[in-house]
Amino acid sequence: MKEMNILVIDNYPEFALSLKDVLELEGYQAVAVSSCQAGLKLAASKQFDLIFLDMVMPGESGICALLSLKEAGSGTPVAVISAFDDELVKKRVAELGAVAFLEKPLNIPKLRQLLAAYQI
Repeated sequence: MKEMNILVIDNYPEFALSLKDVLELEGYQAVAVSSCQAGLKLAASKQFDLIFLDMVMPGESGICALLSLKEAGSGTPVAVISAFDDELVKKRVAELGAVAFLEKPLNIPKLRQLLAAYQI
């Protein structure tokens, strides 16, 4: 099994760093950024195995970021995270290729299931 490299994009630095810490405690390599622009730039310059993307951020929304990743031809799986449980948003992000929709606060067993599904 190879070591997974994960990108966390969330406009709340505390949340992004907390998720990064949880991922590292689980044995993964993780990078956390607190803006869509920084995340998209990093995703374009480095290979990641999975991206966690917040849905509601100032500037560019998670939907716009998903579109940007798709247009750039990124094949990296994206799991959307949000404090808002909205069925229309869930449907839209699934249409755009998101592999999961996780609600905040994150459920650690669900997080582990998602991570296990993408281990090689």
